[in-house]
Amino acid sequence: MFTGERGGSPAEGVVRTVAIVQARMGSSRLPGKVMLELGGHPVLEQVVSRLATCRRLDEVVVAVPAGSAQRPIHRLCRRLDMAVATGPENDVLERYRNAARNHDAEVVVRITADCPCLDARVVDLAVETFIASGADYASNTLQRTWPRGYDVEVFSRAALERAAASARLEHEREHVTPALWQHPERFRIQPVLAHPPCGNPDWRLCLDTPRDYAMLRLLWRGCADSHGHLPGARQVAAFLEANPWLTAINAKVRQQPVPPPAAAREAVG
Repeated sequence: MFTGERGGSPAEGVVRTVAIVQARMGSSRLPGKVMLELGGHPVLEQVVSRLATCRRLDEVVVAVPAGSAQRPIHRLCRRLDMAVATGPENDVLERYRNAARNHDAEVVVRITADCPCLDARVVDLAVETFIASGADYASNTLQRTWPRGYDVEVFSRAALERAAASARLEHEREHVTPALWQHPERFRIQPVLAHPPCGNPDWRLCLDTPRDYAMLRLLWRGCADSHGHLPGARQVAAFLEANPWLTAINAKVRQQPVPPPAAAREAVG
């Protein structure tokens, strides 16, 4: 399914860039969420189809846990002709390392399958910022200038290997990137910002709870085209600014936090 065309040239620092989409059927707050329907397509299909229009990606891989519970994801990926990599369910950092090694990634773009509003232009911007800055890790989650749901993290394969070798805490293994962005003394960190800011950073355009799903279904009904595809981030922001009742539906949902470095160490000390 992946049809993205690379921009740039080797002289501009183009390296093999692989988006790894983590997906699983389990979810404590909304089981099976990646296979729920939005605009006539499963959520995971919405994510990978949007990645297919990125100019800065060489390949898209769906990284799933091992086991029979993940069969619906495997069936969907076969239908979409998507590459799949398997690995541990809770050690997602190791799952990413395995996928990066098996698909010869030099640069890894981390995407989660619960972000169906993802904008290819935001992904491309993150990759371009990462390459231009010479950072080990770049992300638009460090300082939010997009709503939650457009999250993109980019890091080098070398940084991933170093993080995977040194990460010992449970939250570092489960959430993949704290082993990078919580250690600026070891890794060069670069924020990716929207200029100007795009919508309200407090909006939730991700899928984690039934309220999120209710909001996203209404967003698709009001904003998607006849093929069930959502427009880009700025068009969505304009629609939500004109319809503020929509973002109120899941405004009180709280994101499950990643422990800060000190608290995490105290918890296991």
